[in-house]
Amino acid sequence: MKEIPSCALWLLMICLLLAVTSVSSDGGVNNWAVIVSTSRYWHNYRHSANALSFYHLCKQNGIPDSRILLFLSDTVACNPRNLIPGTVYNNGSTSRRTNLYRCDTQVDFSGYAVNTHTFLSVVQGRFDATQPQSRRLMSDANSNLLVYLTGHGGEGFLKFQDTSYLYSEEIGVMFTLLFAQRMYRKALFVVETCHAESLCLAITAPNVACIASSTVSEDSYSHHQDPDIGIDVIDTFTYNTLSQLDGVACPPRSEQQPQQVRVNPQHHASILKERSSAVYNMDLFSFFFRKHVSYRGAYRGPVNNPSLMSQWTVGEFFCDNGASIEEITLPNAL
Repeated sequence: MKEIPSCALWLLMICLLLAVTSVSSDGGVNNWAVIVSTSRYWHNYRHSANALSFYHLCKQNGIPDSRILLFLSDTVACNPRNLIPGTVYNNGSTSRRTNLYRCDTQVDFSGYAVNTHTFLSVVQGRFDATQPQSRRLMSDANSNLLVYLTGHGGEGFLKFQDTSYLYSEEIGVMFTLLFAQRMYRKALFVVETCHAESLCLAITAPNVACIASSTVSEDSYSHHQDPDIGIDVIDTFTYNTLSQLDGVACPPRSEQQPQQVRVNPQHHASILKERSSAVYNMDLFSFFFRKHVSYRGAYRGPVNNPSLMSQWTVGEFFCDNGASIEEITLPNAL
């Protein structure tokens, strides 16, 4: 009987170790977020505030920096026109100001590194060995993935700093590749821009829900100014979302209902008024489109089952709760 070379034994041990590691890291649902502000310059202050608001909302709910990729095109906090240097706010009321650009804010990509090529490469897992682990999307088949984009756009495109364009067809291909690589379980694509719905139209990958701040033919609007710095500090859709979720704790794991959760519409107002953690158990459609976040805007449910918009809950994408795996049937293969 021939003796197995020692190098072959080492290779076998490494393969077994990697297999065990892969299985052990696949044990439950996990949350990832990709948050992008595509605009540069001082007059686009609100887009940085939009992105930072969603970033801190995710962190507030337990999603660690290691699973959040933050793209900021401009550091408006350091702009010489900023009357309060080193800060970014999303509220014009002095008594309610919270700095969003703090020491614990981890920006992964900034300046001219925020472009369509970098964004698509990172999201699709195309990077070389020099890319730090913290700047890689390492989601898997058990990941609930949130992708939030804010900036200026038109029908079928989103501008990156007026130098490049992200087209709806590229977004469609992006999610198709993510699905083919088993990089998400459920995906929520949120777009805050003019004509936002047009960026959802080419998505054909299963289990992707799209929430848009405006329809194909509509503009998206800012919400209010900060009188001290004289600039709009947040957009309406993002403001309304944050007004319901910011500062509200996710419900305890024992109270979470990761499958279909339907809240009687007549109770919505009282739930939101009390800022109860029950808001995270509301289904996506009820939360975003039953007069609480968006009086306008649009949505598109997953192509494989549009009714999932009324079954998936807000907390599944914004609360890192370690929920158990729920098997989802995908009837249509790519």
